[in-house]
Amino acid sequence: MAFQALDNGNFLYDLDQTTHISGGNLLYSGLAHSMSLNNYLNFENLGILHTGQLGDVVLGTYASSKTYNSFKMGDGAFSSVMLHAISQFKIKEEYPNEEIFKMYFRGFYGINQGLLGIQKYTESYSPFYDVDFMEFALSIPLKLRFNHYLYKKWIIKKYPEASKYIWEKEKVPVNYSYNVNIMGKNVPLSQIPNRIFAKLGYNKYGLNTKNHMNPLEYWYRTNRHLKNFMDKYYHKNIHLLDDFPQLKTDCEKLYFNTNGTEKIQVLSLLGCIHYLKENRN
Repeated sequence: MAFQALDNGNFLYDLDQTTHISGGNLLYSGLAHSMSLNNYLNFENLGILHTGQLGDVVLGTYASSKTYNSFKMGDGAFSSVMLHAISQFKIKEEYPNEEIFKMYFRGFYGINQGLLGIQKYTESYSPFYDVDFMEFALSIPLKLRFNHYLYKKWIIKKYPEASKYIWEKEKVPVNYSYNVNIMGKNVPLSQIPNRIFAKLGYNKYGLNTKNHMNPLEYWYRTNRHLKNFMDKYYHKNIHLLDDFPQLKTDCEKLYFNTNGTEKIQVLSLLGCIHYLKENRN
């Protein structure tokens, strides 16, 4: 039996190993996370891997409101800090609305890259990728899917015991009914204090806390060895951008003046360039 802790950020050491598999086409943290578990498993007697990929958005939506909106480059991005740098780029493909655009760019093109690690051992599948099921789900009016309205109603009615479990995204049970509408989104009443404290700078909410799903900034601040590794990797490889002064300046700002997500973005870029340089021949 193997035990793999998910709450220490130690998988972030596997930067070069992850980049070797991904080619630098995604933030290395997500793929490194799954690979850290795969390396412990014995796949000799295991078959296909059930991932559950995109279930959240197929049964809900990527849309930011109850009505179909247009989209722009950068919608659905992990970080918006440097979006202005790509504002002049045009999207070649045509998409009918924001929901479908995000489904492709964030879902199919982005999140699916995280499956590359498991393909070293076996194949993966998500039941939410079934074409008939996906087409049926997307045919349901958007206003019924927004904020998982219909999905939660279904759980509460058909599986009342399951509705008592904590909905990770909102930190309250599925059947929690005390919500406040803020800018078109239902926010659990119990989460209002945390969000207010975050706005006031007390870091009670988000990447800076150990309670976040991916507390990258928290790990960076509290794990001295990990911080040393990340900083050393940055300083060792930032010279690779010497021929691109503006990009280098942007990366310096991202790494030292933002949070953990942006630090991972910079390290992913440097890891990619390092990988390409080492393997150009």
